[in-house]
Amino acid sequence: MAWPWRRLAATAGAVRIEALAERLGWSRRHLVRRFRERTAPSLKPAAQLFRFERATALLRATALLRGRTPAPPLAAVTAEAG
Repeated sequence: MAWPWRRLAATAGAVRIEALAERLGWSRRHLVRRFRERTAPSLKPAAQLFRFERATALLRATALLRGRTPAPPLAAVTAEAG
């Protein structure tokens, strides 16, 4: 399950679970079951965590670049983070 985890991390959770399963030659259901057996979070929550981390990184980067000016709208950040 290292490869699906690395793909989720590399894409900040933006890769579709179906695409991961297809690449492995497995069904979505089989991949989800195998992933859940071997890791703490299942695929969907893991992808959500990566997207959340991406969003917080975007907010931090924007805050550093802008100094004291207001952060971008949260809707724009969440759209960019997926």
